[in-house]
Amino acid sequence: MNFSSFWEPDSALSTLSTPSETMNTQNISGNNNLDCSFQLDLLFWVVNGIIGAAILLGNTFTCVVFLSRSHLRQNYMNIYLVSLAVADILMGLLVVPGFAAFCSGCTYKWSEYCWLFGGARDIAFPATVLNLLAITYDRYLAVLRPLQYASTMTKRKVFSVLVAVWVTPLIVSSVRSIWQHSWESQAVKNAELVYNAILSTVFGFSPVPILLIVNLKIMRTIKSHGKRIHVDMIEGTSLSHTDPAPTSGLNQEFTSNITIIEQNRRNAYRRKKGTMSCVLVVLIFIISWLPRQFLNICILFGRRDLTSPLLVKLSLFFLFFQSSVNPAIYSFYRNDFRQAARRLIKRQHFNPPTGELESNGDCSRELDFAFWIINGVFGVLILLGNSLTCATFLRFETLRRSYMNLLLLSLAICDAAMAVIVTPGYATFCTGCSYNLSKFCWFFEGGKDVCLLTSTFNLLAISYDRHLAIFQPLKYQVKMSRRKLRVILSVVWLTPLFLASLRNIWSHTRPENVVEKLNRTYSYILLIVFVILPIVIVSVINITILIAIKKQRQKVTVLNTTSDGVWWKKQTRMQYLQLRKGTLSCVLIVVIFVACWLPRTVHYAFYLFNHPELVTPILRKISVTFLLLQSSMNPLIYCFYRKEFRQAVKTLIKYRWSVTPPDEKTVESSAETVVSVKG
Repeated sequence: MNFSSFWEPDSALSTLSTPSETMNTQNISGNNNLDCSFQLDLLFWVVNGIIGAAILLGNTFTCVVFLSRSHLRQNYMNIYLVSLAVADILMGLLVVPGFAAFCSGCTYKWSEYCWLFGGARDIAFPATVLNLLAITYDRYLAVLRPLQYASTMTKRKVFSVLVAVWVTPLIVSSVRSIWQHSWESQAVKNAELVYNAILSTVFGFSPVPILLIVNLKIMRTIKSHGKRIHVDMIEGTSLSHTDPAPTSGLNQEFTSNITIIEQNRRNAYRRKKGTMSCVLVVLIFIISWLPRQFLNICILFGRRDLTSPLLVKLSLFFLFFQSSVNPAIYSFYRNDFRQAARRLIKRQHFNPPTGELESNGDCSRELDFAFWIINGVFGVLILLGNSLTCATFLRFETLRRSYMNLLLLSLAICDAAMAVIVTPGYATFCTGCSYNLSKFCWFFEGGKDVCLLTSTFNLLAISYDRHLAIFQPLKYQVKMSRRKLRVILSVVWLTPLFLASLRNIWSHTRPENVVEKLNRTYSYILLIVFVILPIVIVSVINITILIAIKKQRQKVTVLNTTSDGVWWKKQTRMQYLQLRKGTLSCVLIVVIFVACWLPRTVHYAFYLFNHPELVTPILRKISVTFLLLQSSMNPLIYCFYRKEFRQAVKTLIKYRWSVTPPDEKTVESSAETVVSVKG
């Protein structure tokens, strides 16, 4: 929970290299500091970048929804939620690309600005804590003291609370600058010790028991209100049936009592929904801050041996995770927010809802909205990961010399097209309710067919390349030439374009009944020839590859036990490991491909075999989401299972953010050593 960086592990020199962070003093290019791991930094740059994008998207949408509806702004609770969303946006804008990237690991060119990044962090972290305390205070008054709420929580009081929430972090951040730029080194270190201890106590440890105790009281009060309403409803129902022939006045009185009871029940339900959203926010807050608390305690009591660079990174990651999930809690647990979000989206993109659409079992705007968020997150991940993949392959000529890498580049381009075409098009407007842009589904369908078929053909081409490299290594250069690669890539991309254009041709030129029959035949061919058959082929090829790897492992074991030559053992082992690493990346891609295509295959099968009633809206959407999941995971497989790619990414990022110039010689040649497999 430490808002200061002093509690980070010391560098090898145990000194404060920068005013706001205990930094490593060596550059990444020659770093042998145990606390500095560029691979760990690279991993968390990707992870935190994804979380940062989710934070910005979700919280910006939250602010837009709340600020677009005047009746939402009249609720003081919602004003505090907007303030919390702004604090989360600052986390995504300032802390993720600043402090987390350059001030919690190795030293980079931008690390000299850690005094500025640390100041931004000291604003965002306390602002989040203080906003949570303000929200809890508002709920405490609304639930435990409802009669005093209107007189206590006035506009003037809300304004004062918000001023305190935001001015306090500014003061906290500016106080540090008093000694950072004017005091001597030892004095700065002593001041940092006292300052960080105070910050950790006031903003880290103290809010936890406060939030827990207050929210436990709120939940207990909600529970007692629920029991009281339940008893009142039973008594009201009993009274209404006691007198078989009540007078007219008594009838009106009984009816009025029941109406009041029902109104109380609805009010309690709304109060419970609004409070539960805040309780969830607080619980996630506590869980997310636990790693940071543990880190602070270890440093505070001199147990730095229990800390590690990974713990430092994880403590920040969990804080970012908290900021990313807050908007989801508002959406699903606050009815006023959910309705306002739906109206806002309808106003921006939709036709006015008709009675037919709203009553259609296949149309659920709430389900659409949920999957827009999910698919939007996957779309961002796909673009980020595959753009980095393409940039890396295109930057280094040594990578492009490998036919395997060129096929992987083709797959990355296809995955990026999934995010650009399928996610905002087909997945949004053609799998649920009818909207303005749904009239262009013929175009979105074509884009979907191109992307999915191209993905399938790319996987087949990759499997074919690996099969040749492993089982026919001596003939590989002959069978896999540049000319043949151009032919393969032409087939991979032109065939889907041709097939997708066929559907569009008859959709605009043939009668409706003929179009229906042609589409059914087309879907049969698509399912059998371009989905099921490729799954079988890819699975069989990769199973044989795995068997070959197992046999090669046995050969390496025998050679290592019978040979006395150390050099021979080392060379054999290196060849085997290189073969296994290159192949396992492809095998993982294919396994994920098969698993992610299963829901879509089931979806197609139900339709084609005359069981459309089994195709639920959730199955239709999940089948598309799983395909997006596949496209988002492929870049991770390249990074972690292909050494040449990993080194190229490292060099590329070092050039972008470090003082070290790019050096293509540091990237290993992409030509893989293959071992002949016989018997």
